[in-house]
Amino acid sequence: MQGKHWQVIKITALALLLIALMVYGFLANEARKEVRFLCGNFSTGVSHTSVIRQLNTANFADYRETASEQGSRIMFSSPINFRYFRCYIELDQYGDVTHADYE
Repeated sequence: MQGKHWQVIKITALALLLIALMVYGFLANEARKEVRFLCGNFSTGVSHTSVIRQLNTANFADYRETASEQGSRIMFSSPINFRYFRCYIELDQYGDVTHADYE
């Protein structure tokens, strides 16, 4: 009887693990799509205000902005997929997008 009990526990644990992996896979894919989609919105001339407003709509990703002599650079990515998919947005000294690259 005790052997059957452990078998049920093992099967339940395996089922829960598979469900967790499926949920994680779904969320990681949604995070990837979110970064890719929003990165495509940033063409030359888009204002800093517009970029930040759009990035703040993200559910699964966040951004970090660093200043430089030429302007600033924003890295937009998701911790869900360990920041593997990234969007780099370069802005000039006036706060306008010069280019955005999805990696």
